[in-house]
Amino acid sequence: MKLQLTNPYSKPKAVRKSKNRDASAVKRPDETKMARWHMREVAIEEVADIVDKEAEKMASKEGGFHLETKKRSAPTILRLIVAVAFGKKKRPQPEILVDGSRTYAAYVTDDRPLEREREESSRSVILTVIMMLMNVRNLHANLFQYIIGVWLFSNAVAVETYVIFNRLGISIAYTSVLDFLHTLSSKTREDLQKSAVGRLWLLIYDDINHMFRPGNPDIGDKDTMHCGTAGTKVEIEDCEAEKALDPEPLHKAQAEGRRKARSLDTLLKKLDHAKMSSIFKLHILSFLIENVELLAHHQELVTLRLRTTDAVHRMRDGRKTKLSPLATSDLNSGNTAETAKVLDDYILDQMNLPKDEVHRFLCIVGGDQSSVENFGHSTADDLSSYRSTNVLLDRKVKNVKCPDYYPAQHLVVDTLKADVLSAWKTHLGTSSLDSYSENHDLDFEDLLAHAKTIGQRYTTATAYEVAYRVAQLHGSSSLSVTHGTGNRRQQPSPCRDSEGTGLGEESVREDPKLCGPKD
Repeated sequence: MKLQLTNPYSKPKAVRKSKNRDASAVKRPDETKMARWHMREVAIEEVADIVDKEAEKMASKEGGFHLETKKRSAPTILRLIVAVAFGKKKRPQPEILVDGSRTYAAYVTDDRPLEREREESSRSVILTVIMMLMNVRNLHANLFQYIIGVWLFSNAVAVETYVIFNRLGISIAYTSVLDFLHTLSSKTREDLQKSAVGRLWLLIYDDINHMFRPGNPDIGDKDTMHCGTAGTKVEIEDCEAEKALDPEPLHKAQAEGRRKARSLDTLLKKLDHAKMSSIFKLHILSFLIENVELLAHHQELVTLRLRTTDAVHRMRDGRKTKLSPLATSDLNSGNTAETAKVLDDYILDQMNLPKDEVHRFLCIVGGDQSSVENFGHSTADDLSSYRSTNVLLDRKVKNVKCPDYYPAQHLVVDTLKADVLSAWKTHLGTSSLDSYSENHDLDFEDLLAHAKTIGQRYTTATAYEVAYRVAQLHGSSSLSVTHGTGNRRQQPSPCRDSEGTGLGEESVREDPKLCGPKD
């Protein structure tokens, strides 16, 4: 309103006295209506200028029209859009293109003016132009609707939800989602079949399980496990596949019966304990950094060490592994009888490879051939981990005595983190890790040294033997440990006797009956 009243065009022009009439005899127009009319014209002109700038950008190569520089004309694009906005009766008939070398200007006569001031529907034209330009410039908004539609589909929402979201402009329609997924699936399968012929690849698949619980178990229904298989094709690079996937060593070991001679000691000797200890200490330190805000700046160093120094198979910088997801199926790869069906589905059906030639490139087929459905009573009732820790962390477990494996997997990770944080508090002798970090200036190497000590004390086979033997000598000894939640509970410990006196690491090491040699 202030702009309307202060605008110089909001006041009528002064009327001069003439010979035929007096100035007071002239009828003055309404100042308010005149200001509103002129402000409308100013707004239209302003919008038109914005459209000119947007059209100039849209007509460029970056805008998507890919016109040549000499043909990159904003008025050409504007005339084209205006011609679309006008009706056929008001618009000259477009010329017929003879060949593909002509520009977009051929659709509209060169003498067609924009006529913003004289055209009655100028506001409608400008509005149409703006909407069309917004649609061109905001293609990602439509992509966002596709993402929301796929997300709704993955969560198995009701069809009515699609209707509501579609009316709000947030998601595409349900049928459009199905068509989009079908198109993606067809395109993915085409690319998969092309890459399966010309490149060496590795097929990795595993079973996926989902526990189905009835709504009313009192009527006699039982829980059922729905099983399926998910696979991924990985293109092999940076290695000689003939040597890396040579099946002869496997066949030789099978012929010699070496699998029967495999024991726990044999597997234990094959482990690189020094490498595992180095990796363990980084994860122990990562748990601390994740929960202490003052140490967050060390996370990049931990990630760098895992990618470089402590990587088991270090990749070259900038290397990208090409993965191709395969369609899931209702076949259970954990069942030996269905393994052949899984391979037929992936290799013959999805990759479209001939069955007669499969034996030429199929080297090794191996797997665990087992499926874990739950953790079992022994794991769930372990005093040092699952049940009590989840109570302290306020985690809800439906079947705490025998929890399902996959739904409870994140709870096991939380339990591990809580135990590691408890070990940090015990090792540093503090009840608050945040306060300790504020009062002590520890660099990255100091934290690594502490993490290494914690790893040797709690995560090694020697630490297990120490705890087991001390428990056997002193009976049901226990240690009060402070958890990340601030509560305390009882935990078996190798560092305290039955009377609660601390033995300490040095005291344990001094007794060869408990620990054996110091190394």
